Amino acid sequence: MLDVVNVLRWAELEDVILVGHSYGGLIVTGVAGQVPERVRALVYLDAFVPEESGVSLFARNNPERMARFQAEIDSGAAGVQPDLFDAWAEDEEVKDWLRSMCTPQPARTFSSGVTLTGREVEVAHRYYILCERNHPSVFWKEHDRVKSRTGWRSDRIATMHDAMVEKPDELARLLDEFARGLGKNLSDQ
Repeated sequence: MLDVVNVLRWAELEDVILVGHSYGGLIVTGVAGQVPERVRALVYLDAFVPEESGVSLFARNNPERMARFQAEIDSGAAGVQPDLFDAWAEDEEVKDWLRSMCTPQPARTFSSGVTLTGREVEVAHRYYILCERNHPSVFWKEHDRVKSRTGWRSDRIATMHDAMVEKPDELARLLDEFARGLGKNLSDQ
């Protein structure tokens, strides 16, 4: 999270749209809490939407899966191995490519959660894109919780969890439409 905050500060970026995929929802929310004046909007792509400080993924996810991860951590692993490739793609070649690109996820991401400052609510525009073929998943609950809230837009994309791999052009179109819509809001003010 600090890396993203520092890029925004040191590169003097403003009016940024941050996209968080999966666990990345915690990251973009945490960044927004640190530098909301630099963030125009937050996009959650099949992602967690944290609303409480310090709530870990252990508290929000499949208990059996989390127990496996905890066993890896307890054995001294600094991170946990990705394990849901069947939820990420159907094509075996794509799964193999994803496996080759993945690295262990740091253990603290599962136990620490994100610290919310309260300033993340200053980012008025939020967008949730649900990967509807990733079902069942915890992200359906996240989507259903926020989809009709004020300041939120929501869409679905007919993909498994990694829409950016399965349908990159369609995802880019959704993101572009959202960004252009924000531009209209700017001109209306």
